[in-house]
Amino acid sequence: GNLLFKNNINKESINEIVSNTSYFLKYESWCKLYSYWLFEEQDFKEAFYEYSSAKYRICALILFSLIERTLIMTQSLDATMRENRKVSCGGIKNFGKQISNTRTENMFIYAWILEENVIACLQAMYQNSANFKVEPPLINRHFIEHGMSNRETTKVECLKLFLLYHNVLFLSQWIESQPPYLH
Repeated sequence: GNLLFKNNINKESINEIVSNTSYFLKYESWCKLYSYWLFEEQDFKEAFYEYSSAKYRICALILFSLIERTLIMTQSLDATMRENRKVSCGGIKNFGKQISNTRTENMFIYAWILEENVIACLQAMYQNSANFKVEPPLINRHFIEHGMSNRETTKVECLKLFLLYHNVLFLSQWIESQPPYLH
């Protein structure tokens, strides 16, 4: 199953995720992958420190802000979005438009599936709070950012956010390297 959306993960799945993320979560690995303007080094160090200290709510707050930053910065590549960059759901919508603008007939199916999954995950984690009446089962940016979450933020949710951030950074690099955004 899709680990990003699975809410009831058993202990073996958690151990598998954690053991397979040892390289993924190494700070040096991220620096090698994303040593350019979209990667905010200090904030990432803080997110990783809070994750390592089991302060998952703080880690989630930082990761949501890093994801948001990447969405905002990616919009600056598009002249039609540059002067009025959107945040939250509007930023996700613009990110999706930018991804659509890079699609070609010869595109690898893996890239297309990754794009679709990242947009779906962003939409799920940023879904409308509906006046904070019912907290969704999946970690929600609005409930976390506005202090309205009444449940514990978990290690697995932070891993999901690290993975989402990784994929958003990857797709931002992809967008930047493709027409019409190629410099």
